[in-house]
Amino acid sequence: MHFYGLKDMELELSFNEGLKKVGNYAFYNCKKLTGDVTNLMRSDITYGTNVFDGCESLTGNIGSAIEYYTKGDVTEIPNDLFAGFKSLTGTIKISSKITRIGDRAFLNCSGVTGIDFSEATNLKEIGEEAFSGTTSLGKDTFNRSL
Repeated sequence: MHFYGLKDMELELSFNEGLKKVGNYAFYNCKKLTGDVTNLMRSDITYGTNVFDGCESLTGNIGSAIEYYTKGDVTEIPNDLFAGFKSLTGTIKISSKITRIGDRAFLNCSGVTGIDFSEATNLKEIGEEAFSGTTSLGKDTFNRSL
């Protein structure tokens, strides 16, 4: 089941503990979907591509969402996982567990204000357009050379 393109649907989203998978484009372009992304990103859920792309009303702190998502055995941020999270704010912090950041992982996350690679000692790959559209980044955004 998906809600692909129901841009006028007003719904506060939360996931129950039994949920294991959210498919590709499940909430794509649901512009009025609300909720705190921190509570939606869990390491025990498998996420498809572009799940929340275009969900402009979801809010939260990107750093907290990533920290919550990468608990457990997660070692990569998949393609398009956070794509389109325009309302998320804060700094993307990449932990030492992460080996790969997928293509377009943070595409159009225009509220992101920083990217912290200081603990990214095992990072081997950053995908195409991984940070494209993160337009709020300042010139001193990256605090570690890769």
